Amino acid sequence: MPGATGLRLAVTPALLGKTIAARVTGNRAGYKPVTVTSKATKAVAPGVITPSEPPVLSGEPFVDGTLTATAGRWSVAGTAIEWRWYADDVRIRANGGPSLALTPAYDGKTIKVVAVARKAGYNDATAPATGKAGPVLAGKITVSKPITVTGTRRVGYQVLAVPGTYDPASVAVSYQWLRNGVPIPGATGIRYVQTAADVGRVLTVRASLSKARYIPASQVAGAALRTQAVPTVAVTPIGLKGSALVSLRVTAPGANPVVGWVDVTVGRHTRTVQTRQRQRPGDDRGPRRRQPRRAGLLPRQHRGAGQALDRLGRRQVTSWVVAGTTRRRPGVVRS
Repeated sequence: MPGATGLRLAVTPALLGKTIAARVTGNRAGYKPVTVTSKATKAVAPGVITPSEPPVLSGEPFVDGTLTATAGRWSVAGTAIEWRWYADDVRIRANGGPSLALTPAYDGKTIKVVAVARKAGYNDATAPATGKAGPVLAGKITVSKPITVTGTRRVGYQVLAVPGTYDPASVAVSYQWLRNGVPIPGATGIRYVQTAADVGRVLTVRASLSKARYIPASQVAGAALRTQAVPTVAVTPIGLKGSALVSLRVTAPGANPVVGWVDVTVGRHTRTVQTRQRQRPGDDRGPRRRQPRRAGLLPRQHRGAGQALDRLGRRQVTSWVVAGTTRRRPGVVRS
């Protein structure tokens, strides 16, 4: 071995599994040098690490808390330590560090940790930490009075989340408004002003409850109603000899198309016709089939030369007329 010319030899990990022999050469003036080789040793075996002081586990076993383990002391300096955590004797393989964050998944479980010491040329050594933690305790938030939503379900109107009653009363509450179950960006306050995008949709609010050392909870309120739009209905009568031609125009924020059946009354005569989109030149398809009533719209009556009852759809409409039974003509009420 290069450089190994002294009386002593340090046995390093590089010699693991190898035999070692010493060769000694004697020299004296006037004499011929003599070299003697010793008998070889057994194969170099791994070193042994023993704990001189066990690791210590500390921390309070509560959800949202943290447990920490020391490295302990070992007979060999410079060892690398790995911590093996167990929950109810099941290895937590995702964690090999000295601390463990207690999430709600550990509620009711007992936590233990074992320190593993490693060094090249040595067998691994283990030492369980003194003590154990658990069962892990977690507070549970109780809702004694659920959250509610108040306010008129109409475009431009404000709805309000009325906080519930919780135990403990000091829980933190955050809000998220939902449209058909999907979070509305930026709508995280206790109040929300409805827009045209909400028409016909189910508007709810989710309250998220949290507190240190308690399992988070949430509740959703307001699913019973949909946001509605108030239509503007304009009826224009056109006088004809022996008959009345009636044109109907409906607009509503967030409503498209405006579909449904309309009762038009002129004098003592009433006729039920269907709304349809204004026909383009050359379109002779006639009136469309009757559509089912769509949710989220307010009936609106218009009185004057005639009366119209409209059921609205979902987006902005700009031009609609009453469709009669004849093609490419508005409805006509004979007198």
